[in-house]
Amino acid sequence: MLIVHLIYRLDVGGLERFMVDMVNRFPSNYKHAVISLTDATEFQKQLDPAVKVYCLGKKMGQDLGIHIKLAKLLRQINPDILHTYNLSTIEYHPIARLAGIKGHLHAEHGREITDPQGLNWKHNLLRRLVSPFIHVFVAVSVELEEWLINTVHIPSTKISMIPNGIELTKFTQNKNVGSKSNTKFVHVARLQAVKNQTLLLTAFNKCYQFCVANKLPLPRLTIVGDGPDGKKLRELHANLASKDCIDFMGMQADVRPFYKQSDVFVLSSVAEGTPMTILEAMASGLAIIATNVGGIPQLVNSHNGWLVESDNVGSMTQAMLEAILDPQNLASKGTQGLQMMKLNFNQSLCDKAYQSLYRRIAN
Repeated sequence: MLIVHLIYRLDVGGLERFMVDMVNRFPSNYKHAVISLTDATEFQKQLDPAVKVYCLGKKMGQDLGIHIKLAKLLRQINPDILHTYNLSTIEYHPIARLAGIKGHLHAEHGREITDPQGLNWKHNLLRRLVSPFIHVFVAVSVELEEWLINTVHIPSTKISMIPNGIELTKFTQNKNVGSKSNTKFVHVARLQAVKNQTLLLTAFNKCYQFCVANKLPLPRLTIVGDGPDGKKLRELHANLASKDCIDFMGMQADVRPFYKQSDVFVLSSVAEGTPMTILEAMASGLAIIATNVGGIPQLVNSHNGWLVESDNVGSMTQAMLEAILDPQNLASKGTQGLQMMKLNFNQSLCDKAYQSLYRRIAN
């Protein structure tokens, strides 16, 4: 069986890491190819060398010529299944049908930066118009599944909920969580509005000022990632009292060392699906602080971390201060998160669910 994975761009990101890891794990009776509508970075080297990568060079905005390029390429490759990811690729299912592709699957891993709540009627109309060409929609969280049914109005019979899975053996648990005097926070994400790093920096600065005023060990924050908001965030950082305790590490192909050196993972998003970074941090034995949006409540609770109100500086600051003031509790929360990972979000369950879907669609 040959499966073509169609994405907008092959670059470092949660969705892309999920796809690459899943493709690399699949048994040999499944073959894969990846088509990027635009281009691919060095990240493509993370794929098994047997997986071919094709880049179509799509221009910004409407580029109708891409439909013709894609149709020609699909006829050449002749896959059994087209697997698309998120809104930017869903429109290509009709042209793929015309190119002779019989199996069609579309996965929603999260919503667009410009529409974090998924209420854009044009986008949802597109999803509905294309839905007759798609056999199965995959939602990676209960929240996304309910949104597809109740807001987008996709029939529930066409939706399968498959949480993202993590290959636990790739991660080393931090055995020293909470053992040092200064709490180390880590944030891994693209620097863009939907991740709301302004909230994170503001809350951390308040924690820093509290620690200075009360003569407590100073916390540290490591931010891993880059993106369109990078310049703005670095300008904000330069004016913070806590700037010497904050490290911007830029984009990193391998983020595991940063988890291993930290105590708490923090995510400040205004919208999410099932964030791979939270799963990775849990697999590394970290306590979690994250906003109560999207699929995050499926992952984070009082046993393994803190759920905070979205875009609420006070709520985020309070959670970070609790982590600073009770470091002994962090190891227990990290252990609880790791156990949740093993039971509900391991790669074996995820892989088996996709393999079952592929077989059903292909038949």
